[in-house]
Amino acid sequence: MTQKYAPGLVSIGFPVYNGAAKMRPALESLLNQTYRDIDLIISDNASTDDTETVCLQYAAKDSRIRYFRQPTNLTQVPNIEFVMREARGEYFVLGADDDWWDPRFAEKLKNILDTHLGYGSAIGSVRRIYVDGDVRDEVIYRGEFDVTHKSFAEVFDMMSSERPIHWFCGVFRTKLLQDLLHIPFPKCKAHDRVFMCELALTSHIYSIPEILHHKTVYRQTAADRYKNESIGNQYRDPRAHSKYVWAIVSRLLRSRNIPLLRKFWLYPYHLTAFVWRNRVFLREWFPKSFDFTLRVKGVLKQHNGNV
Repeated sequence: MTQKYAPGLVSIGFPVYNGAAKMRPALESLLNQTYRDIDLIISDNASTDDTETVCLQYAAKDSRIRYFRQPTNLTQVPNIEFVMREARGEYFVLGADDDWWDPRFAEKLKNILDTHLGYGSAIGSVRRIYVDGDVRDEVIYRGEFDVTHKSFAEVFDMMSSERPIHWFCGVFRTKLLQDLLHIPFPKCKAHDRVFMCELALTSHIYSIPEILHHKTVYRQTAADRYKNESIGNQYRDPRAHSKYVWAIVSRLLRSRNIPLLRKFWLYPYHLTAFVWRNRVFLREWFPKSFDFTLRVKGVLKQHNGNV
């Protein structure tokens, strides 16, 4: 049976763990959107601080909130999947307990999807701010970063690079995201980027240069920040990058959302070029062979220079 989504409703997933000290500004900015028809799904990942108290206070004041408290800690990624699967609105936004959204965020991006039916998501530009308040930078979707009219292959090449591209900071058609969850998030570093690589080849993305999202970033590496969580182990894995590359290749090959014809013309060149660009398998899995190869190249380069 095909799931029906409430027309016009914007479901906002809000996974949180021990966020009592920082989550109020995030909740306020989401609840005070100019677009009022929202469904805020809070999933409290068995927090041990006062998160439950804060959530219940907000839920008592605003009937648009659905609060779930997980009996045990699901860990970070399954908690994200939980709020995505709970969405019942036509559109979906993934929230975070330490970010802030412009009041017009939902309205502007939803209106784009209402009028551009061929697009699966709409994204605004992002200002990245350190937790101490210093601005790190701005990711502006204009010029080479504007993805609105790019081909699927061009968008995939951008997504699979190491550029700071925050495509999850937008409004999505809920059905599209839930279809993509047919394959869960992978257990590797940058799992969200792997997920978005499939989306980039499944549906068009509409981008605008206006900053609508303030994203909190940290000076710590992901490995240090999540040192007590499984996701931290994925970043510390000595073969982390090759596993990340393989996760992308594997996901795209198994995807039931990417049209078969698109796979045929994409994979022979772009996927091969992607793997070659990330030639880390030899370095991470066979370090001695990699070192030997580098030495041989160095000798050949020196020899050619002396000729």
